[in-house]
Amino acid sequence: QEFKKQLTGITSQFQDILLKKDSVLNLFQLAEKAHTLIKKYDIGVKFNEYLLKGGFPKVVADSEDNDMGKYLRDLLTTTIAQDISTNIRDTQAFERLMVILCLSIGSSISYKNLAEKLGIDERSISKYLDHYSETHWA
Repeated sequence: QEFKKQLTGITSQFQDILLKKDSVLNLFQLAEKAHTLIKKYDIGVKFNEYLLKGGFPKVVADSEDNDMGKYLRDLLTTTIAQDISTNIRDTQAFERLMVILCLSIGSSISYKNLAEKLGIDERSISKYLDHYSETHWA
C-alpha cells in the first residue's frame, strides 16, 4: 500500500513537471526517486517473476506449493479442449502444433517439416493452422 501511495505521488509530480514544461533536471531527480523506490520494493525481481509466470493469479499465489508448469499445461489443455470444434480429430497433435509454433517464433517453418515432427499429413497441418487463425489462437 505504501509503495502504491509513493508511486502515485511520483506519477503526479511527473505530470506536473510535464505540464509546466519544467527543467530536465527536475525530471532527472524524479527518475532517480522512482529508481530508488523500485529498488527498495524489489520491483525488478517481481516484474521478472510476473513475466516468467504470465501473471496468472493462481500461479503467482501458489508458486511455492505447486508446479506452475503443470498448472499452465493443464490450463492450456483445458482451454484447447473447450475451444476447438468437433472437426479437430487429433487434439494432441493440435496442441503440440501450438507449442511448436510458439517455440519457433522468428524461425522459418514449412508444412512438411511440421507434419514430419507431428507425424500427421500436411493437409491436417493446413487445416489446424486455418483453425488457429479462424479462432484467433494465432
